[in-house]
Amino acid sequence: MLNVLVEINWWQATILLEVLVILIMTGVLIGVQRNFRKDKKKYNEIKKWKLVVTTEEALDSHEIQKTYTSLIKRCKPERYEQPAKKALALELFHEVSIHRENEAKLSQLKKRIETELEAR
Repeated sequence: MLNVLVEINWWQATILLEVLVILIMTGVLIGVQRNFRKDKKKYNEIKKWKLVVTTEEALDSHEIQKTYTSLIKRCKPERYEQPAKKALALELFHEVSIHRENEAKLSQLKKRIETELEAR
């Protein structure tokens, strides 16, 4: 009979320990969930801000690409018959190709192409 009581006490202790672990884990998870809700608002604000910045950068990149494409078309050497203009067009073509990402330089080259090559 004593053996039966000892076995029951071990089982009860084990069950009690498991229940305590489950309660502690539940409390921790509830705390994590509360912190997550607070942090989620901050995360969404940051995410929106990054999305806006990324969208603006994408628009700028698209505009730069459009400018680059139009300048390359304007200063192709094959468009010109005179040797002087052909050489100038080739030089400008190379400069535009080199500075394809630089918006300021592309705007300078655009003015130069319009004045020196008279290409619109």
